[in-house]
Amino acid sequence: MKKLALLLVLICLTAAAHADQSFDGSVYDAYCPQYDESLLWGWETISYIEPTGLLLSATSLSAELTVSIEESDVNPDVFLRNRFAGVSRYGQNIEGGSVENCVLSRFERAARVNYSYRSLRNSFDNEVYSVREYAAKIGAGYMLSVSLRFWGASKAGSELLDEFMAGFSLKHMKISTSYTAFLTYCESRSDGIYLTLDYCDMEYEPTFGMPYAVNADETAYTCKLSSEAQLWLPELGNVLYSLKHTGPDDTEISIAIENYYNINQVHAVYLVLFNEDGEIIRMQHYNAL
Repeated sequence: MKKLALLLVLICLTAAAHADQSFDGSVYDAYCPQYDESLLWGWETISYIEPTGLLLSATSLSAELTVSIEESDVNPDVFLRNRFAGVSRYGQNIEGGSVENCVLSRFERAARVNYSYRSLRNSFDNEVYSVREYAAKIGAGYMLSVSLRFWGASKAGSELLDEFMAGFSLKHMKISTSYTAFLTYCESRSDGIYLTLDYCDMEYEPTFGMPYAVNADETAYTCKLSSEAQLWLPELGNVLYSLKHTGPDDTEISIAIENYYNINQVHAVYLVLFNEDGEIIRMQHYNAL
């Protein structure tokens, strides 16, 4: 997902009031989206491993797709009716909206809805937005929501979402809370890839409006990268900030470490998740945007 580039300024401070925290072994239930990535070729995508909230965001020039888990005790059809009723707060000339129950493999109960609307928020926007959405029950109190919104001459539509959902599943995982750490080194060994992390705390300086890293304990830790790890590395040198998605690739990671340090003279900070085996399962470059 691309945004206007602003350089993240990281200031290393020594402060006894802050204690860098390393992985303590605690893990929690979470989900990771599994889907056919070829269907979204050319889209800007980013996925997450979370217990609730956003799991996948994908955008093209004229469409956006989101996957999330929300807290809800109602049935999927009621969930979508409530969602559609809320469209009237920001949309007009709505067409469709008929909710129907459907069958989704891997899910006990599911429903879907199609509708179109024009935005009320911008009087100069006459674009018609079309929405295709699925909802599926995930145990007690939680709902999977998969929504595709498209406009203009986009070829996205029901067919794309139906094909996406045909191969979609949720992978149940055990993950840690999110840690912040400088990524300083990458090494390939006979049994896998190992990363050197220096844990830190992120603070915010309100006067200048910038984040900075508090590094009270400069102890470095060597952590193994899971063979299933997902990494989101910063792509530098462009006007627009973007993240590059890669798997456990020591060359890609080493290049990212070196490039960032050469430009900023400080190592990049990452958000780090561990799995139940104590291996890094996800890393994403920390940015202030």
